[in-house]
Amino acid sequence: MDAKAETATEPLTLRRIVFIAVACSAFMVVGPMLILVNKLILSGRSGHDDGFPYPIMLSSMGLGASSVAARVLVHALGWASISDSTRAAVGGPLKWMKTIAPAGVLMAVALGTGNASYLYLGVGMIQILKSSTPVLVLSGLVLSGVEAPSRPVILSVLLITVGTVLTVGPGGGGDAMSAYGLALFFLSSSAEATRLVMTQRLLTNVSFTVTEGQYYLSPPGFACLALCALFLEVPDALSSGRLANALLHQGPMFLLSTLLGIIVNFLGYFVIQTAGSLTMKILGTLRNVALVAYAVVVLGEIVLPREALGYLVTLFGFAGYSTFFRPSGASKKEERDPGSAGASHGTTKPLLPSHSPKAHQSFQSGREGSDFRYGEGAQAEASSGPSARGNGGREKGLQQRGGS
Repeated sequence: MDAKAETATEPLTLRRIVFIAVACSAFMVVGPMLILVNKLILSGRSGHDDGFPYPIMLSSMGLGASSVAARVLVHALGWASISDSTRAAVGGPLKWMKTIAPAGVLMAVALGTGNASYLYLGVGMIQILKSSTPVLVLSGLVLSGVEAPSRPVILSVLLITVGTVLTVGPGGGGDAMSAYGLALFFLSSSAEATRLVMTQRLLTNVSFTVTEGQYYLSPPGFACLALCALFLEVPDALSSGRLANALLHQGPMFLLSTLLGIIVNFLGYFVIQTAGSLTMKILGTLRNVALVAYAVVVLGEIVLPREALGYLVTLFGFAGYSTFFRPSGASKKEERDPGSAGASHGTTKPLLPSHSPKAHQSFQSGREGSDFRYGEGAQAEASSGPSARGNGGREKGLQQRGGS
């Protein structure tokens, strides 16, 4: 019996229910934990000068670890493999320079600037702004001729745009937020959107698994970040003694951040395989809302009424976008990573329908309304893992009630 037949007939067993519950619970917890751990690394403890304000170095550590982890899974442990179709699509110097190298550089830009934005904007505000990501992605797909959106999708994107303007426009949060922080955030989102569009356009017949994405994209992304950090951050980190101090006093935190960044890359994939991509989008949205609430209640960040209204409008728009958007190049095949849940726990049937767009499912979170870009995201959820990384305790623009 083939995999599709097994998927269609497999009952909802207790084992499957438990695995789905574990995967979804971990997805809800690990991403926010990564954000808060990185927030503590970047900004330090409240009242202490022990922060590590070098987001490019932090991002490079995450991508470097992801690159090593992918090779260990493939070559040392044999738990995952690189398919022949993927090797053929990206093999050779010319193909690598045309596809993998630019995608890796764009990933580096997205991660580095995304992490840097947490130095100037609060955790809650960035979660709100992340909901505007579909506007940039769809715009890129339309301008490149990849997509012709339907009317419901256009209306949903217009709602997202209106919500974003309400949040950051004059009279809203934009008056209190750092213009530099906003520029970094939208540069990060634009780089991620460009990477997704370029990947979908150039790799039309390839659907990367999570491991393949890490295997091929992490090395050039790491090289780009490491080179930038060498000139922009390392000299100051060495002269100020912050690097030595961080390694001496925050070593376990760096290790935890790296491990969470690797784990978060696979969690989104597990949720898609067991519960469906629609479930992951719903959980990702709920997770962002929870992070906004946490930022207000625990971190003391202030969300103005107009910002809250803008976020609500954006969420409605994102719900419509998630419901109606169907990429024209959607891949019908299932993910095929031997190290995945499907291999170790048997083929499973998603709880909700799973739409499988290549650039939006395999490793997009796009950072994710779902926050599962490459690794979450964007990111994510973004890395020391692809999901969002946090600071936000010392943002210059967003007011706070109390220290972070």
